[in-house]
Amino acid sequence: MQQITVEAVQSIAASDLGFDSDLINMTAPEAIAALLRRAGAFLCPCPPSQLIRTVTGAFEGFDLDPEELGDNIEDMLDSLLAYGDFIESRDIASQTSARLLYAAPPSFVYLSESTVLLFGIYPDGRFPIDVEIDVTLTFENYRVAIHNADIKTRSRLLDLGLLEVQPEAWLRLPSCAPAGNHVAKYDQKLALAGISGAIPEMILLDPKRSVRFYRGRWIPLKTQTGLFVARRPQPFGADLWCYVSIQGGALEKLLDLPIYEHKWRACDEAFHLQQAIDSMRGTPQIFRVRDGARPNERLLDFFSPVPLWARRRWDFVGRSVVSTGCLFSYAFDMTQLDAEINFAQERMWMVRQDGSGR
Repeated sequence: MQQITVEAVQSIAASDLGFDSDLINMTAPEAIAALLRRAGAFLCPCPPSQLIRTVTGAFEGFDLDPEELGDNIEDMLDSLLAYGDFIESRDIASQTSARLLYAAPPSFVYLSESTVLLFGIYPDGRFPIDVEIDVTLTFENYRVAIHNADIKTRSRLLDLGLLEVQPEAWLRLPSCAPAGNHVAKYDQKLALAGISGAIPEMILLDPKRSVRFYRGRWIPLKTQTGLFVARRPQPFGADLWCYVSIQGGALEKLLDLPIYEHKWRACDEAFHLQQAIDSMRGTPQIFRVRDGARPNERLLDFFSPVPLWARRRWDFVGRSVVSTGCLFSYAFDMTQLDAEINFAQERMWMVRQDGSGR
């Protein structure tokens, strides 16, 4: 019996995914993204948890920290949802509120005359090879890009069966409004809701806790009073997102999300609502600006999750980079920086870490 090392297994697996194993190993973001796409091609529609378990199982025997690996795979799946590879929606074959992942059709969107992003899931989970489109595919974290598109690239992609998506349709931004107006429409809707019964194991997103540590803001329902973004369990599937009125630890009224932003996931509407709530309380969510690794590049660091429509925009104009001391980061050219700072401030009511807002 021939023995094989973990390193050799990683090299073979990376090559099978289409990567140069000397440059990308199996724990690299590009490889994890490729594994999720490959698994999704065969499993979708499926719950997100099933896809995560399947990809996690592929690393069995690699002697990796299971918690860190699970977090990396879950974060990458969120990125692929934001990017457009997967669509999360209610199970259309049942009467329950369970959420499933569906594979988005193979598609492309032009960022400029020479740069194209490819997204969606192919039947075998693989993207077209360079020789099929006569241009080079570049894998950057979870993005798949063509940076040298020519006048024939569009027709080649269409001939391969890809769908062209217009930039405006891909971004799908909600309307812009002051934070107070945004919160008010949810408060008014909640006030009209019927009386709710007790729901065990509900957790609340505590607006009093620091916006710098998102996971630490979640607390169990005890004796609180007020209006909260919350999550409640259901018999099958992930916990549901909702907006609730609590009095002395008792649930009074409840609205399940989404309500107004149906084009996006329930959590995206919840993130957006919490951004407005934090701004109204005088503790807005923050971002940090720092120098990037490339000349004339700046990084924006974020400490709380943002809606998918924001990340999709930043996939369009920037690029996701490895984060340091924050939840996630994006790199932008200096010429784009002011516009993206304004976008974070106006659409999500955020401010810079130093409190200057600029």
